[in-house]
Amino acid sequence: MPEPSVDELLTQVQAQTAAVQGAVGGGLPPDGGAALDEGETGPAGDFSEPPPALMAHGHEEFRRLLAIEVPLIVQLGQRRMNVAEVLRLGVGAIVEFNKPADEEMDLLVNNKTVGKGHAVKVGENFGIKITHIATVRETIRKLGGN
Repeated sequence: MPEPSVDELLTQVQAQTAAVQGAVGGGLPPDGGAALDEGETGPAGDFSEPPPALMAHGHEEFRRLLAIEVPLIVQLGQRRMNVAEVLRLGVGAIVEFNKPADEEMDLLVNNKTVGKGHAVKVGENFGIKITHIATVRETIRKLGGN
């Protein structure tokens, strides 16, 4: 029997998620994005246990996959400079980007865009308020899934 594709597994997971949502009245929105209320932070769901559709294909492998740490980057802007310009940079130098200050910033995971948002201040730190996030299927495809 051939192994199911990522698309088939994701379809099964989404169907099961929808069934659970109907039973408990909440959880992830139908597109698989984050379901956070205004001001709420943290993951939208508990991923400590893999969905049943994936358990048949290796519970431990799924746990290990979810435990992988990846770089999360909020990209303010992007600009190309030649080496001579970079070498002339010094303390106090200002590098201008061709992006309006009020435009959304890109949220990258492993250098792949998976969302967009606006800069926010969280205490004495910066954060990002997500305005768009890719679906699980889109994210897996961007990160190298089939």
